Amino acid sequence: GGSPRDPVLRARIGLAPQSLALYENLSGRENIAFFARMFGLHGAHLARRVDAALDFVQLADRQHDRAGGYSGGMQRRLNLAAAIVHEPELILLDEPTAGVDPESRNALFENVLALKAAAGRTIVYTTHYMEEVERFATASPLSIAGACSPSTACPACCARMAVRRCSWSSAAVAASASRQRIR
Repeated sequence: GGSPRDPVLRARIGLAPQSLALYENLSGRENIAFFARMFGLHGAHLARRVDAALDFVQLADRQHDRAGGYSGGMQRRLNLAAAIVHEPELILLDEPTAGVDPESRNALFENVLALKAAAGRTIVYTTHYMEEVERFATASPLSIAGACSPSTACPACCARMAVRRCSWSSAAVAASASRQRIR
């Protein structure tokens, strides 16, 4: 448990919302530094984490450009960098590939796979694309509304998890990586 108003709890969570959470008039670096400061990072540690987040999403070479001049895919990657700059244990990715070109989509997939491989992290990934769920899911889809059977929306996912019946909404959710729970 815990209150979402608790800054200690909030610091353990990173969010990349579907609606981009960026300031278009700031550079990519200024955006990430802003979000890092919101989570209490400062000084040399802030600079190292901003560098690491920009490198991770392959935007270090464009870090001084205004975010408003980035392509849609670059903005999605910057949004991801803002979500992970403070090294959260729980990362919430809401439709991270919405509206991006195939190259950016593949880059985002590689980022998610790298995050998934990192120990001590849990990723909640929402999407309407069942092939993305099949690619990332290592835990049972969450039940939100509606229902599906293994023979319909996500047979490979349900079969891999030996689920006879799973429920979810049109936005399937895949969780992964860490078995630890955020308390």
